[in-house]
Amino acid sequence: MANGRLGWNATNAFNVLFYVGMILFIVGFSCPAWSYNESAYYSQYAGLWSCKESSYCSLIMYGKPTAAQALECVALVAHILSAVGVAFFYYVLYHSNGSNSYYDLVLKIDGMLAILGGVFGIVGGIVYSSYIGGFTYTTDRLGWASILTIAASVFTSLVGSGLVLLSIPRFKNRLNGKYEVIPSH
Repeated sequence: MANGRLGWNATNAFNVLFYVGMILFIVGFSCPAWSYNESAYYSQYAGLWSCKESSYCSLIMYGKPTAAQALECVALVAHILSAVGVAFFYYVLYHSNGSNSYYDLVLKIDGMLAILGGVFGIVGGIVYSSYIGGFTYTTDRLGWASILTIAASVFTSLVGSGLVLLSIPRFKNRLNGKYEVIPSH
């Protein structure tokens, strides 16, 4: 590439892991299996946004889990902004010509957005879980989509933390095997 700085390293690995987490988040966010009610005769699913017409569906959508919807939407926007930021990071890296004045700043912003998206996704999942747990049916359970969204949110938060750590020069040097000698007084 332009200056040989686009080789495979820990930053690239963390960025790939972020994209994997973001894709898992989007799959969970958009699927209609956030909760289910199962009995001997039927199985009914409800999503974050809609569900099939049934008595379970009308019970789920009666109160409209708007807080969970809002939190998950904020998480989605933060994930998308972080993904755009990762793409911008590689643009800055490619065109920096050896200067890394913006390299660490862009990496830190990407990591903070990933953490923010993960935290909002986790809180939104908890809000939806408490919403489902408040019904009188004992067979209400979280569906696979809500569990996937919460797990992906935890994953992207951890990856975002790694991106923030990689933006700190001292940590980056230790990762690359370069240790600073601290003079004793």
